[in-house]
Amino acid sequence: MLRDCESFFFHSGNETGMVWHQTKRNDHGIPAKFASSKVVTSFLNQHDLWFGSCLVSKTTGMSSIEKKVRDDTAESETVLFAEETEAFALVKYIGQEGVDYDVPLKRLRSIFDKYLECPSLLDSVLEALTKRLAETAQNDLRTDQQDNYRTMRYALSALYALAKVRGRKIIQRFLPHAVDDVEPIWKALQQVLRWQAVKSDEVAPSKGPPIWESIYMLWNWMGVLSLVPFDCDILADKSLVQALMNSGKTSLQEAGPIRDAAATCLASWMSRPDLEAVEIPDFVRWSTDVIEAYSRQRSNVNLFRTLGVLQTCCAALKLSSVSRKRLLFHFQALWDPLLDLSQTIRDDFSLQKLLIKWWSRMSCAHLPPRVATWRYQRGKRSLLNNVRPIASAHDSTLLTSSLAHDEIEKDSIFLVPDEVEDALGRILEGLGHLSTIVRWSAAKGVGRVTERLPELCGEDVLDAVLEFFDDEENDRLWHGGCLALAELARRGLLLPARLGEVIPQVIRAIQFDLQSNHSSVGAHVRDAGCYTYWAFARAYSPEVMKPYLSSLSKAIVLTSLFDREVNCRRAASAAFQEAVGRQGAANFPNGIAILTVADYFSLGNRRHAYTSLAFQIAKMDGYTRPLIRHLQMVKLFHWDITIRKLSAETLGIMSAIDRDYVMLDVLPFLLEKSLDVKNLRIRHGATLGVAESLLGLSKTKAHEGLPEAILVDITLLVDEIEKKRLYRGRGGEIMRSAVCRLIECIAIAKLPLSVQEQVRLLDSIDASIPHPSESIQDNACCALQVLLVSYFPVGVNGPSQRLQRRIVDKFVNIISNETNPAATRGYVKAIGYLPAKLLAPNRSVLAGIIDCLRKAARYDSLVGGESDAESRRNSLQSLSSIASEVGIVDVSRQSENPQVSLGRNLLDTVFDCFFLGLEDYSIDRRGDVGSWSRVASMDAMVELLTKVAAIPNPTLFDQSVPYRVVSSIVKQLSEKIDSVRQKAGDCLTRVMLLSSIAVFVPCRAEIVEALGIEDENDHNWSDASFTFPRVVKLLSLNIEKGEDQRCGALYYTSVLSGLIVSAGGLTESVNKEASFVLIEFAKQCQGTRELEKLATCLMDLFEEHVGKGRFVLPLLKTLEKMLAYRVFDTLLLDPQTSHFATRCMDCLVREERSCRDVPRLLQLTKVIVALLPGVPDAVEHRGVALLCKLTSHPFPRVRSHTAEQFYLVLLENQGFGSSSNPKVLEIILTTPWGSELDNLFLSDKTKEVAEHLAVLRELEDLCTR
Repeated sequence: MLRDCESFFFHSGNETGMVWHQTKRNDHGIPAKFASSKVVTSFLNQHDLWFGSCLVSKTTGMSSIEKKVRDDTAESETVLFAEETEAFALVKYIGQEGVDYDVPLKRLRSIFDKYLECPSLLDSVLEALTKRLAETAQNDLRTDQQDNYRTMRYALSALYALAKVRGRKIIQRFLPHAVDDVEPIWKALQQVLRWQAVKSDEVAPSKGPPIWESIYMLWNWMGVLSLVPFDCDILADKSLVQALMNSGKTSLQEAGPIRDAAATCLASWMSRPDLEAVEIPDFVRWSTDVIEAYSRQRSNVNLFRTLGVLQTCCAALKLSSVSRKRLLFHFQALWDPLLDLSQTIRDDFSLQKLLIKWWSRMSCAHLPPRVATWRYQRGKRSLLNNVRPIASAHDSTLLTSSLAHDEIEKDSIFLVPDEVEDALGRILEGLGHLSTIVRWSAAKGVGRVTERLPELCGEDVLDAVLEFFDDEENDRLWHGGCLALAELARRGLLLPARLGEVIPQVIRAIQFDLQSNHSSVGAHVRDAGCYTYWAFARAYSPEVMKPYLSSLSKAIVLTSLFDREVNCRRAASAAFQEAVGRQGAANFPNGIAILTVADYFSLGNRRHAYTSLAFQIAKMDGYTRPLIRHLQMVKLFHWDITIRKLSAETLGIMSAIDRDYVMLDVLPFLLEKSLDVKNLRIRHGATLGVAESLLGLSKTKAHEGLPEAILVDITLLVDEIEKKRLYRGRGGEIMRSAVCRLIECIAIAKLPLSVQEQVRLLDSIDASIPHPSESIQDNACCALQVLLVSYFPVGVNGPSQRLQRRIVDKFVNIISNETNPAATRGYVKAIGYLPAKLLAPNRSVLAGIIDCLRKAARYDSLVGGESDAESRRNSLQSLSSIASEVGIVDVSRQSENPQVSLGRNLLDTVFDCFFLGLEDYSIDRRGDVGSWSRVASMDAMVELLTKVAAIPNPTLFDQSVPYRVVSSIVKQLSEKIDSVRQKAGDCLTRVMLLSSIAVFVPCRAEIVEALGIEDENDHNWSDASFTFPRVVKLLSLNIEKGEDQRCGALYYTSVLSGLIVSAGGLTESVNKEASFVLIEFAKQCQGTRELEKLATCLMDLFEEHVGKGRFVLPLLKTLEKMLAYRVFDTLLLDPQTSHFATRCMDCLVREERSCRDVPRLLQLTKVIVALLPGVPDAVEHRGVALLCKLTSHPFPRVRSHTAEQFYLVLLENQGFGSSSNPKVLEIILTTPWGSELDNLFLSDKTKEVAEHLAVLRELEDLCTR
């Protein structure tokens, strides 16, 4: 109950929700997420509350629950603010001298920020915290070192952090406010204002918290001091007030919160009885000049100053204790300038909001300062009375006595000033403003002004508000109107006699949804409608509301379950909960049960609300048909296709509750709407509704009782849709999907169909399979599978030749020969959905299908002469589906059943397809599309390996498959794409935990330990910083254990190749992590044979992939990083391991000879430069010769980059050709390598450089090969 009771507290979405949030918090204190048996204590101490089935009341004795929570009161005080001790210690630390305050201040801010969502939890210590921080600031003010105010600034910054969380008005209450504080606080404020104005490090402090936080808190502090009752003449500084007013006027032009604090402070000071006669007229004259200046010339400075002026005036009208006549005398001078201003500005919402507030407060000043006696007064309100089955006579009299018209004192008739009528007209216009904040301010203004009007005028205001609901297209008027109605009801200004006119409008607002192209507007209106209902539930007695509760409750429950927006669902639930609590559970059948089911958290998930919560509530009396009817008439035709699908699904679920209504009313209606030619939404939703309703009825066999006419209409519906060509034009795709779903549901229900009708449905599916839309293909394949199972039986001898040709042979032929990629994708997918009776009537058919898919799954396969990633992915998925469908069986033990399964040979073929799919690294304009095949292969091989593991005969499959699977997945786990790593990690976890396969996986225990996959707990494998440090441990597996050198080498190569791709990738976070773990591993290998093994494997990979840019470019980047960190220096300098440098140079030469890719050539140059220092002379000569060759490369960018790198390496390596270095450097510097010059000229320059460096022979050797 308590969790639900605070729905509005967490309400989000717009400003209405924010105010709603504040209202509930002020009334009820602690929100749900912090509620426990201890935390709720203070709530129960202040309010009467029903809690489940137990009544708790401080007037009727204590229940066991109340006694329990009261006993925990003392302990709950500490639970509310868990960091209390630490916070006070930090505050004390800030008051000490000679220490650094930055760290404690930062920690204090983080503690306070934790309570932003529920600041009332700080209330128990708020006063003590505020006073200690204020005392710390005061102590600093009283010292002689007032040039810096260091301690004060930190203390005020902490106070600001506290005010940000709890609100400045609450913090102000606890600030010290003695007369002696006025001048020190003012002096400090002057100092920090000077710092802000100068903005120079020589004058203002350069370290510490922002100065503006101190200014903000000091203005708030000065505002509190203005309330101290003393005569300003006793101040030593006679000019203090005037200086304060001048400084305040300057601060009014600030754009931030300083303006708010300064405006409140100025309003409070100039409203003092001893200052108002002088200061208010002076401020009004200055304000008039500011407003007129802004009207003449718009600028940001003038705008902020104008906002500050209006804030100050509104605050003065609110806070001043001066008589309203004197206020009117002072502020009337601003009426005309503001009237002119309001007519010229329309685009500044903040200014419009303040103008609305100004009109409302000035109107109140024009009217008698009293609350209207004609307003509705409900009397004492107790939640306890509303949960009793029968209220006592005394309570009933108490609640209804306010309705006695003859006991209400009549207002004296008085003339409403013209200014009030003019202002009220502008306030009502504000209810339709573009901005929500303006509309909300206008709604409060309407309530504030109406509260002082005569009853007749109040009725006129209500009539004006109700006129807003006549415009069906203006959502702003509806929103503003709902807010205004709520305000009128809250203040008792909406009399019960008018509820009959108002309630229908509220119901319409709760369900308001105005379509606009491909979206809609109205969520804010529905939210405001729920708020209005909430306000009504609180404002009126159960006797007044009882005639309207039935219709209101149904509307609000529908919104709580079926609204598209989560904030509206939660708002409706909170409003219904308030109504049940305030109006009495007896007035709401199953009200408490509904609240228990549909609470704040459960309504957060839209699918759950539709398919689960709605079903539970539909089973309650009185809600079944309203829910079904709302789905049938409204939600099935919603503009959002997702809502239409959910509504159809929910309708199918509810069909089991009221079968007769669905069969006799819903289905005929939807069948008619399914053929609507004009409206796509209607025919799509209706078609889905028919399909899902039929499916729901079939689950209870109720469809067998359908009237013959309806059965005929359903079976002919697909033909009718096709005859009317409803697949064509805009929206044809979604109609195809809906028809496929309809066919699927017909097949699941097994409606009686003739052979001709069965074939027509199969033809319809056949037409959708080759559609370019993947979703349509998916729906068509699902329908195909169910249709074949339900209507196309297979005898003992297998399928007929006609059926075999119609399905299997046709699909295989299209996959093998089709040039249309969409058709190939569709039929490759569809063949995986065929039932086993068609896939495997004999071994040759099954082998033919697998061979067809094997060819289509190869990464070099073509469709219409082009590569198609979707076809390859679908082929792999279909192979997995076929293996699952036909099963795995030992051929030697297979029975005479004509349906066969996968044997050893076919099983090996399927696994080979998956291993080949993991080598798909195809790239197109969409990126690494080959990753789709890799992900599908990992999923498929794990599924197949799981099935193999369940077979008692281990000879059915090649025993090398498990560790090949593991090494392949480990490679994907080491690579650069986050989603692929996540899938690889999940698949590897599943494989490692297969106990029957464990014996075939070498080093399984070590792999499990290294990766930390002892159980199936979810790991974030997509996070490189989590995955790579674990994966790199696998490089040590066979070194430590050496159980199987071949398997160990396979793991080693897989991990290293994957990390190389990641370290050389483009994603910075991934390549940093991969580079770091590789370099750290190489450093740990120093002085051992493991380093030589790492280098050897690196060179093996280089030699294997020479000319393959996908792998070579990241390998070159990785190699450059490792050489730069000098991890291979011991190998390069040791004559016994110098073959590493030789192999590396050979690979670089081979790569340069075959490469025409500029990025690879540039990276190759960097690797040569990084490799040259410390290598044997022969390798060095070849490297320099290769650089010389690259300086005459056909690509200018390669030439210029090589020349730059060449120059740097010659500068660093003075020992190489030292006598010729100056000449070589001069040639390199003076030759324009990047320009488009004659190739012969560049070739001559290259030879000249090579000749000086004595590598001409090596250069000629490189050029002739």
